[in-house]
Amino acid sequence: MKNEILVVEDDEIAPVALMQMLGMRGYRVSLARDAVMAMTYAVRNRPTLVVLDMGLPAGGGFSVLEQMRSNPTTCAIPVIVLTGDRTVEEDQAIKAGANGFFIKGDDLSPLLAAVEKWVPISPEFSRLPSAPPVWDSGIPSGNSSVSPVG
Repeated sequence: MKNEILVVEDDEIAPVALMQMLGMRGYRVSLARDAVMAMTYAVRNRPTLVVLDMGLPAGGGFSVLEQMRSNPTTCAIPVIVLTGDRTVEEDQAIKAGANGFFIKGDDLSPLLAAVEKWVPISPEFSRLPSAPPVWDSGIPSGNSSVSPVG
């Protein structure tokens, strides 16, 4: 299993803590900044899981979710919605095909647990510290296993 997570987020700062925590757990993490990049990447690379923001340029998160679920190449990829848009309802996202739903600003620990449910981490990474307490916990220093898409 390749353990690749595609994070789809247009904000420059928002995904940094999440991507760092995923990288520390041994996941290969890629980043797409809009709906078109997300679908292009998902079809070409078939990541193991997608963490999807709903407020995206070039189509929006619901468009990505709909396209992923209707495409034979991507329909089985788990998608966890992570949004700052409090008008998006959890049941609406789940009905559209999401496998999980979280609001930005929440503790990252439940989100990381959901990721690990769908994409188990290898034993050598299982004893890492817990997640930072909030989504915008800061910019990491040093290198990580994060690669931009595009």
